[in-house]
Amino acid sequence: MSSFIRIITEKPVAYDSSDYIQPWGTARDSSIRISFNRKLSQWIPEKLRVLDLGCSGDGFVKSIIDQGGFAVGIEGSDYSKKQKRAEWAVIPDNLFTADITEPFKLIKISDDNKEQILKFNVITAWEVIEHISSDKLQAVFKNIDLHLAPNGIVIMSISTKEEIIKGARIH
Repeated sequence: MSSFIRIITEKPVAYDSSDYIQPWGTARDSSIRISFNRKLSQWIPEKLRVLDLGCSGDGFVKSIIDQGGFAVGIEGSDYSKKQKRAEWAVIPDNLFTADITEPFKLIKISDDNKEQILKFNVITAWEVIEHISSDKLQAVFKNIDLHLAPNGIVIMSISTKEEIIKGARIH
């Protein structure tokens, strides 16, 4: 029995985000750290099921899939999707756009049309959370909670370096 993934959201692009207004990270980034993946696989004993928020080109998602795991990425900007940049040209069924400050659901639909909310044992947000205004953080964490499997972990990094590119605050 096969299945496919889709995202349900009323805001498929974060039109007010700096990376949509002035594509920077989404137009350049597609990080892969195989040594991180190895450590993550050692830390999480079962098959990795990863949700990467703010995924850019998403080399990370592709690298998890290549290592036998399951991974999905969500990006706020549609730049990489439209350009078919980086892994968006290779694994489009695992990459989605949405404003993570608004409700969204990632669901798996089976051949018999049964829907199931996807749960992940790892949710990452690399240099994303500093882009979110404090009044929208609760909504982001509700989305994380909805998709986090029991005993799952959340890993985030935050850039402390302020960057302004062509008038848009990137970090």
